[in-house]
Amino acid sequence: MAAPLHTTDAVHLRAGRSRNARLVLVLAKNTDFYAECWGVSGKDWWAYGKVMSGSATGRRGWVHIDYVAHGYRHAAW
Repeated sequence: MAAPLHTTDAVHLRAGRSRNARLVLVLAKNTDFYAECWGVSGKDWWAYGKVMSGSATGRRGWVHIDYVAHGYRHAAW
């Protein structure tokens, strides 16, 4: 299920759903993120989607769900 999210702390945007996956970039706290799908790796849940605010707008990748909350913080679009 797709969902509007925002980061609750600085979080790594990764190329895969693993803490060992390649780091794409670091998202700042309160960055808007649109989750398009969800995935599990071991015991960890991940959201895949598109960055919707800040300098990384438009980038795609995976974020660990421990660092996101429901709802946008900025009017990104």
